[in-house]
Amino acid sequence: MEQVRLASQAGLVASEISTVTTLIDYARTLGGMIGLAVGGIIMREKVFATLRVSFPTLLGSMSLNSLDVVRVESLAPLLHTLPAALSEPLYKGIVDDLHLLFVVDVPFAALACILCLLIANIPLYVILPTSSTDEPSDTQTNK
Repeated sequence: MEQVRLASQAGLVASEISTVTTLIDYARTLGGMIGLAVGGIIMREKVFATLRVSFPTLLGSMSLNSLDVVRVESLAPLLHTLPAALSEPLYKGIVDDLHLLFVVDVPFAALACILCLLIANIPLYVILPTSSTDEPSDTQTNK
């Protein structure tokens, strides 16, 4: 992510760098929150679907809607104490869930790579003017 920050700061006048840096941090935070929410929903639904399919007699009529994924995940250290007949479906379900999350993320990663190709190449060693009306002089440019 530092490359995105440097690329966006490279072509700006000095007075606008703080605004762009703040916008980049805001977009990163917002994207992380949306990604976490979507990933959490997918993981929750897939983990509970695995539990329903793998352990219908064990769960009985118990409703999984009141359970939280974090509470279920907190039981992960106990999986190795379960017999293989119980732990194998859970391990397989979790691996399948993570695979789905990665597949969902691939289009976003591809889009990010394509957008990175559109970034203009501006050398970082050039000192830009402090405002849009100032012109850089020969003494302000490092060569």
